[in-house]
Amino acid sequence: MNPSRPHLFGLLAGLALASGLVLASLVFASAWTRISESQVINVTGSARKNVRSDLVVWHTSFSVDAPTLLEAQERLHADLGKVTAFLNLHGVADFLAQPVQISEIVAKQHDKEDDTTANVRVGYRLTQAVEIRSPDVERVPRLAGESGDLLQQGVAFVSAGFEFIYTKAGDAKVEMMAEATRDARSRA
Repeated sequence: MNPSRPHLFGLLAGLALASGLVLASLVFASAWTRISESQVINVTGSARKNVRSDLVVWHTSFSVDAPTLLEAQERLHADLGKVTAFLNLHGVADFLAQPVQISEIVAKQHDKEDDTTANVRVGYRLTQAVEIRSPDVERVPRLAGESGDLLQQGVAFVSAGFEFIYTKAGDAKVEMMAEATRDARSRA
């Protein structure tokens, strides 16, 4: 008989026993974790608070078209005066005028001689965006309805919409977290 065969058999048996012990400890640890987790109760709390916006942001713009850049700039300046007067008349003295956007107005021109079409600049469009921020969240939306007065004055005035913001959201969040914690404790 070969003396190394019993040694190999013992080594394999030892490896099998070690693998079995590792597998058994993994199964035992998994079972223990499940048992300990089943004895824990998670409780969540909830809180609600009705808030009212205390800031409205109104995004508007107006634009002019003219054959030359200088003429477009003069018309835009005149329209800005009308918009400013309209806002001041309705109690809005503070607003932010964004930088003017300039775009070319082009038209397609057909050349009958060589049957080609080319884009030709026929004028300029200048657009002025205006942002109005106010704590009067009821008056500013009504003012948008009255902006038809500007259209009657020849101003191409467009309302782009409103943002209603609650500026004290951080304070409300802290209060609501405390209320939710109290609710969770009472449920537990």
